[in-house]
Amino acid sequence: MPDFPVLPSMSLVPSMKRQLPLNTISASIAGAVILLSAGLTVLTRQPGWVIGGVVMALLVHMSLKMCNSWQRVLVLRAGKIQGLRGPG
Repeated sequence: MPDFPVLPSMSLVPSMKRQLPLNTISASIAGAVILLSAGLTVLTRQPGWVIGGVVMALLVHMSLKMCNSWQRVLVLRAGKIQGLRGPG
Protein backbone atom coordinates (compact mmCIF):
# COMPACT_ATOMS: atom_id res chain seq x y z
CA MET A 1 0.00 0.00 0.00
CA PRO A 2 1.54 3.37 -0.95
CA ASP A 3 2.28 5.94 1.71
CA PHE A 4 0.48 9.25 1.22
CA PRO A 5 1.06 12.45 3.17
CA VAL A 6 -1.58 12.85 5.84
CA LEU A 7 -3.10 15.76 7.68
CA PRO A 8 -3.85 15.45 11.39
CA SER A 9 -7.51 15.32 12.19
CA MET A 10 -9.17 18.03 14.24
CA SER A 11 -10.62 15.60 16.80
CA LEU A 12 -10.61 16.75 20.41
CA VAL A 13 -10.57 13.18 21.72
CA PRO A 14 -7.07 11.66 21.22
CA SER A 15 -8.38 8.09 20.97
CA MET A 16 -10.66 9.04 18.07
CA LYS A 17 -7.88 10.58 15.97
CA ARG A 18 -7.81 9.64 12.29
CA GLN A 19 -5.54 10.68 9.48
CA LEU A 20 -6.92 12.36 6.35
CA PRO A 21 -5.13 11.71 3.04
CA LEU A 22 -3.77 14.73 1.17
CA ASN A 23 -3.89 14.81 -2.62
CA THR A 24 -0.59 16.51 -3.46
CA ILE A 25 -1.50 17.23 -7.09
CA SER A 26 -4.69 19.14 -6.28
CA ALA A 27 -2.99 20.86 -3.33
CA SER A 28 -0.16 22.11 -5.54
CA ILE A 29 -2.58 23.37 -8.22
CA ALA A 30 -4.64 25.10 -5.53
CA GLY A 31 -1.47 26.68 -4.11
CA ALA A 32 -0.51 27.95 -7.56
CA VAL A 33 -3.96 29.50 -7.99
CA ILE A 34 -3.64 31.26 -4.63
CA LEU A 35 -0.16 32.56 -5.48
CA LEU A 36 -1.37 33.82 -8.86
CA SER A 37 -4.33 35.61 -7.29
CA ALA A 38 -2.08 37.15 -4.62
CA GLY A 39 0.26 38.41 -7.33
CA LEU A 40 -2.63 39.92 -9.27
CA THR A 41 -3.87 41.59 -6.09
CA VAL A 42 -0.47 43.19 -5.51
CA LEU A 43 -0.28 44.39 -9.12
CA THR A 44 -3.82 45.74 -9.44
CA ARG A 45 -4.49 46.67 -5.78
CA GLN A 46 -7.94 45.06 -5.96
CA PRO A 47 -8.77 42.53 -3.19
CA GLY A 48 -11.28 40.73 -5.40
CA TRP A 49 -8.46 38.70 -6.94
CA VAL A 50 -7.59 37.09 -3.61
CA ILE A 51 -11.21 36.31 -2.81
CA GLY A 52 -11.77 34.77 -6.24
CA GLY A 53 -8.47 32.90 -6.04
CA VAL A 54 -9.31 31.33 -2.69
CA VAL A 55 -12.72 30.25 -3.97
CA MET A 56 -11.17 28.78 -7.15
CA ALA A 57 -8.45 27.04 -5.11
CA LEU A 58 -11.04 25.43 -2.85
CA LEU A 59 -13.06 24.24 -5.84
CA VAL A 60 -9.96 22.77 -7.51
CA HIS A 61 -8.82 21.08 -4.31
CA MET A 62 -12.22 19.52 -3.65
CA SER A 63 -12.89 18.42 -7.24
CA LEU A 64 -9.66 16.61 -8.18
CA LYS A 65 -9.56 13.09 -6.78
CA MET A 66 -6.95 10.38 -7.24
CA CYS A 67 -7.89 6.75 -7.71
CA ASN A 68 -5.63 4.15 -6.10
CA SER A 69 -4.07 1.56 -8.40
CA TRP A 70 -6.40 -1.23 -7.23
CA GLN A 71 -9.65 0.76 -7.33
CA ARG A 72 -12.28 0.78 -10.03
CA VAL A 73 -14.63 3.69 -10.42
CA LEU A 74 -18.09 4.27 -11.87
CA VAL A 75 -17.99 6.85 -14.68
CA LEU A 76 -21.01 9.13 -15.05
CA ARG A 77 -21.41 11.60 -17.89
CA ALA A 78 -24.43 13.89 -17.92
CA GLY A 79 -26.04 11.66 -15.29
CA LYS A 80 -25.80 8.49 -17.41
CA ILE A 81 -23.66 5.52 -16.48
CA GLN A 82 -20.78 5.04 -18.91
CA GLY A 83 -19.39 1.97 -17.16
CA LEU A 84 -16.71 0.88 -14.70
CA ARG A 85 -13.17 2.01 -15.39
CA GLY A 86 -9.89 1.08 -13.83
CA PRO A 87 -6.96 3.38 -13.13
CA GLY A 88 -5.03 4.81 -16.08
